[in-house]
Formats: sequence, C-alpha cells, structure tokens
Amino acid sequence: MDEMKKDPIWLQMPAVKNGHVYVFDDSLSWLYTGAIANSHMIDDVLKSVVK
Repeated sequence: MDEMKKDPIWLQMPAVKNGHVYVFDDSLSWLYTGAIANSHMIDDVLKSVVK
C-alpha cells in the first residue's frame, strides 16, 4: 500500500484525488467467503461511504 500511494498513476486517479479510497485491513471479513462474510463486507463499505 505504501508503494502504491507513491505511484504517479495512482495519484492521478479521480477517486484518489477526491479522497474516495477506503482501506480495509485483513482483520475484517474481506478474506472470507459466504453470505455472512459478504454481508459484513457490504456493511463495512456502507459505513465508509455513507456519512
């Protein structure tokens, strides 16, 4: 992630420029599959984008 943040292509992306990038670490449900994990992922995204 640190190297990616320095990449000029990354820095030019509209989402990055406008602060619309959200990082989720591996302590969350993102590494799992199934209905419950998917529901948790959706909840995590909604918490990040809905203010």
